[in-house]
Amino acid sequence: LGFRVAVCDQLEDPAEAKKRGSKSVVKRGVTRVVTPGTLTEDTLLEDRGANRLVALSSRGGVMALASVELSTGDVECLEIEAETLSSNLSALRPSETLVADRLLQDETTFGLLKQYGGVLQPQPSSLSDPTAGEARLLKLYGVATLDGFGQFSPAELSALGMLAAYIDVTQAGKRPVLKPPARVISHNILSLDA
Repeated sequence: LGFRVAVCDQLEDPAEAKKRGSKSVVKRGVTRVVTPGTLTEDTLLEDRGANRLVALSSRGGVMALASVELSTGDVECLEIEAETLSSNLSALRPSETLVADRLLQDETTFGLLKQYGGVLQPQPSSLSDPTAGEARLLKLYGVATLDGFGQFSPAELSALGMLAAYIDVTQAGKRPVLKPPARVISHNILSLDA
């Protein structure tokens, strides 16, 4: 339904709290934020399709889409042209789409995202910075360089970085098991309209 749910758990043993005093409260905190695109529970996922979290970015006139499915660990990204946004979104069928708030000001893009993008999550434009996105990816994968994953454009780094930031927030800092990002080459695929 597009809701976000914060899951809170005890963060310490009750015996530890008693050491601080007989009336001490056991520490509790948010351990996960469940959103439409970050579901991993089999009972909540549809059997016939992927549950993708997608990020849309635009840098220097080039658009990029990055997607992750947390239940399988698949991560993909591709550069697209603005004219192919609707066909790419309809092919991915995202449950949730992260998009820099400045992109939502374009009426055409906003209309396509409302139609094909699932639940829209506007993100501050600062999260779409490619340099910061690369740093977030390095942290997410626990690597010193992305060279082993291939070469990514600034738009792709921007989109992948937004995904990494959102995963960090929703998973409360726990690193999910993700496959290396696969770069999809658009001229190697047949594109079908919606």
